[in-house]
Amino acid sequence: MAIQRNQNCPSEADCHCRYFTNYHPFTLLLDPSVSPDTYFDRSKLLFWVIIYIASRRFSDDPTLFTALTTPLKALLWQSISNPPHNWYLVQSVSLFCLWPPPTLSLSEDTTPVLVNIAQTMAMELGLHRPESIQDFSRTKRKLTPDEITEVVRTWSVCYIASQRLASNPPPPRTVAERRSNPVIHQYLFEFCHVHTDI
Repeated sequence: MAIQRNQNCPSEADCHCRYFTNYHPFTLLLDPSVSPDTYFDRSKLLFWVIIYIASRRFSDDPTLFTALTTPLKALLWQSISNPPHNWYLVQSVSLFCLWPPPTLSLSEDTTPVLVNIAQTMAMELGLHRPESIQDFSRTKRKLTPDEITEVVRTWSVCYIASQRLASNPPPPRTVAERRSNPVIHQYLFEFCHVHTDI
């Protein structure tokens, strides 16, 4: 199921504004002065990721977030599987990883895989070395100062998404789960036992 754009839909413009008001201050990746149409022309995925993130708290249409989840995931994986990649795709995947969809279990969470894909794409594009990005391209190219700024921001947000995931410990298991496995219970007892015979 493809996501269809309705340019007359007020929720798209409203979500775009809400993204830059409520979420952009945490990443400063994208340019608020760029119109929704320009983002759509640059990257359909990036446009829809912006709308998706902002729709998390969109009270005017509480069904929008749920309605976008499945088609956005499909568009995300389709975009990843169709090289050549560009930094707009890295931006899209990184932002998606910073505000991932809710999951019922860790085994359903694709964020670790997506973060690694974003980092790999970024390095293949040379975003980690903006001063010599032409070494990673088949064509000779020198970035403008504005492009260098965008590349640095893109790499930084990709790196932050990766480090956030790496430093985010898994949720603690419940006490009942610990007691249900005698091997773990015994190990925890031995490992955490406080010796008083010092």
